[in-house]
Amino acid sequence: MSADTLPVTVLTGFLGAGKTTLLNHLGKTGALTDTLIVINEFGQVGLDHLLMIEAKDELVVELSDGCVCCTLHGALTDAILDAFQARAAAGQAPFRRVVIETSGVSDPTSIAKALTMDPALSDRFHLEAIVTLIDAGQGRDNLQRFEEAAAQIALADLILITKTDAVATDAQAGLTTALASRNPFAKIRAIAHGRVDGREIFDPDLRLSRPLLLLDEAPHVGAGTLMGAGGMLAGLTAPQARAHGGRYRVTSFEASSPLPPSAVNGWCMTMLPLLGQDVLRFKAVLDVQGAEQPFVLHGVQGVSGPGIWLEAWPQARRVSRMVFISETHVQPLVDKGLEAFFEGAFVRASAAARPPT
Repeated sequence: MSADTLPVTVLTGFLGAGKTTLLNHLGKTGALTDTLIVINEFGQVGLDHLLMIEAKDELVVELSDGCVCCTLHGALTDAILDAFQARAAAGQAPFRRVVIETSGVSDPTSIAKALTMDPALSDRFHLEAIVTLIDAGQGRDNLQRFEEAAAQIALADLILITKTDAVATDAQAGLTTALASRNPFAKIRAIAHGRVDGREIFDPDLRLSRPLLLLDEAPHVGAGTLMGAGGMLAGLTAPQARAHGGRYRVTSFEASSPLPPSAVNGWCMTMLPLLGQDVLRFKAVLDVQGAEQPFVLHGVQGVSGPGIWLEAWPQARRVSRMVFISETHVQPLVDKGLEAFFEGAFVRASAAARPPT
C-alpha cells in the first residue's frame, strides 16, 4: 500500500450480529477519533445512525435506500469524498481512517473491489481489513440459511463471535470450528457486549499475522507476459453463471519447485477473471524463480490486488501454496488452470466441501 493512502476497515455481519454495539464501544473508548464512519442501511428509513453515540471527533454518514454492495457504489464514493472535502473546508483535522458498516444483508466483495479498482478511491484509500461479526447463538443457523452470511465469513480477515455471554462454551467451540473450516485465513475472536480493544480492529498488521493474510501493493513479478500455454487453454471456458446458493469448497495446493514469473503473471491475468465470482477468495504464497523472498497474492471474486514481497519466508521450507474458497462446481476449472500454466507443478494438498454447519 502507499504511505499516502488512508486505511479503510469494512465492518460487516448478518442482521443482529452487533455491529452498532461494537461501534458504540469503540466510540466510547476513543478508538474512533478522527474516523469517518459510513453506515449503510437497507431500506429508506435507517435507524443505526440514530443509535450511534455522539462524539466530537468522528463523523457518521448514512447511506440508505439500497445495499452498498449492489446499488450504491457511486453514493459510497461521493459520501466519502464529500466528507473529506467538508472536513478540510471547515478547517478541521483530516480523518485518519474510514470505517464502512455494511447492511446485514450485504456481501462486502464489491466494496473490496471498489477500493482496489475505482481510481477515485484507490488513489486515496486502501482496504486494511474486513471484520465480520457473527452471533454466537444464531450464527450457525444463519450460515445454513443465508448465502450473504456465508460470504461475509469467507471474506473476513478478522471474525468476532458476539453475544458469547448468552451461549454455552461447547456451542461456541462448535461455531469456532465451523468458522475455521469456512475461512482458514481469518483470526477468530470471541467477545461480549461489543467489548474489544480498538487496536485489534485497526491493526495495520492484521493481514500480516499469517503468511496468507495479505492484500497490499507491490511491483508485479516478471514482465507481465503470458506463458505460452498453447492448446492447453483451448478447453478452458468460464463456468455457467449461477445465483448464490452453491456449496463452498476450501481447496489448497502446493508446489515444491520455484515457479516461472511468466506463469504466475499469466495465471493471474487469465484465470482469475475467468473464474470470476465463483471464487469468493484466493490467497497464495509463491516461490518465484530468481527471487529469494516469497511473493504473496490475494484475489476476491475474479479481481486480484497487486502482490507484495515478504521480507523472508515464514517457514524454513520454501513451498508455494495456493488456497481457494470457491463454489464446488468451479473446481474442475481451477484444476485445469493450474495444470495449463504451471504444468503439473501444483499438487492438491486438501479439498473439502463445506456443507452448511
